[in-house]
Amino acid sequence: VAEEGDSKIITIGGKAPDPVISVVVLEVEGAPEVVPVLIKPTADGTIAFRAGLADLRADHGGSPQLQGQADSKWIGCWTNNEAWLGWDFAGAKPGTYEVMADVGSPDESKATLEIEKEKLLVTFAKTKGYHDYQSQVLGQIQITGEGEQQLAIRPDKDGWKAVNLKQVTLRPVTSNKEDKTKN
Repeated sequence: VAEEGDSKIITIGGKAPDPVISVVVLEVEGAPEVVPVLIKPTADGTIAFRAGLADLRADHGGSPQLQGQADSKWIGCWTNNEAWLGWDFAGAKPGTYEVMADVGSPDESKATLEIEKEKLLVTFAKTKGYHDYQSQVLGQIQITGEGEQQLAIRPDKDGWKAVNLKQVTLRPVTSNKEDKTKN
């Protein structure tokens, strides 16, 4: 067991007993302390919401599925217009952010992207297919608060078509006035 910051890393040596399905049992004394994973911005303020960290939610019907390999994951099978995605994050500075997404879909699809009370109606443009991922600029949204927040994507009930989603990225927008003062 190694410690890295506030995390404990357990390394298991040797070869897995089964190449497809192996089970590791971890016995813990007392109640485990579960700490939420919060996505944090990079030094330039960019926040990357990767598919592998999404909370997949569906109150009714099927849920979207996390698919792919460790180094390339995406959210697929997102056919249910009542299912939505959420990511928890912290450390973002209040301001305007450009919203981009890496999306693949044979059809145009509509959804709402939300951060707390701020909402952005988005259209995922049609690509050549589910695995033809294109980085799309979806618009701009305000982050008004600080501390822990959530980004959610909720399908439009009437305009939703299935999409594959690899990542959503928020990039801070700087005004021309700010750019001139930095030179």
